[in-house]
Amino acid sequence: MKKILLSLLLMVSIGVIIILWARSGDAPSSQQLMSQYPSIAANSVRPENGKILCPFLRLIERAGLLESYQDVQNLTVSIPSLIKAAQTLGCGMIECGGVAFKVSKGQTETLNQDLGLVALEKLHLAAGIAHDCGFTFAKGGEEVSEEVRNATLAKLASRSNEEGQLSFESLLATKNEICAEQNVEISEAGLIEVKLIYGYLGGMDRGYIHLDDVRRLFHAEIPLHKTNRWIRFDMFKEMNKQFNNLQQ
Repeated sequence: MKKILLSLLLMVSIGVIIILWARSGDAPSSQQLMSQYPSIAANSVRPENGKILCPFLRLIERAGLLESYQDVQNLTVSIPSLIKAAQTLGCGMIECGGVAFKVSKGQTETLNQDLGLVALEKLHLAAGIAHDCGFTFAKGGEEVSEEVRNATLAKLASRSNEEGQLSFESLLATKNEICAEQNVEISEAGLIEVKLIYGYLGGMDRGYIHLDDVRRLFHAEIPLHKTNRWIRFDMFKEMNKQFNNLQQ
């Protein structure tokens, strides 16, 4: 019994060390990612998959980080595979793991699919986390719409300054404008999307993001100015504190 307890304690200790190690240091830079994954760099010949509605998951897929699928028809992957791929691009293991679990759970209610799997081309069927008023897809849409994407970028351009910089307020105002046009309320998932974009593109580092980087992200291309911070709960807490008055 004592040996079993010692073995369990050792396993837990190793797990804690792995988690702490994974959460230390800087996230990979834009330059590192462009060098390692040329398919998400400028002028890449690999097409984006417009059936993957989330721009971050579309970026992961275009980078070639998810080449082994449980179900090729819907591009279904396991949660561990998705977490590993998301970490590669700078998302915290716990944070992105939590989102992946919610998507998987939501899809079990609408798809004939086991918990622990995520169908990348069926994100719109993830109950409880799928949302309308997307930046790149129409209301009820199942794939990226060039018309919607271009319209969103035009809205953002009108709110950017002469240097092409966008504030959090501008990004959120654009999301709210799209929601108003579709006659829907912004959801918690939609608000998280705004924060994720702003944080990933370095908004919490410099106080603004670049319009061109938003354009790159929306086209599944690595931005030139992504943050070197990991996307974690502490970043979202900072945003909640700093922009609380805007989210009412």
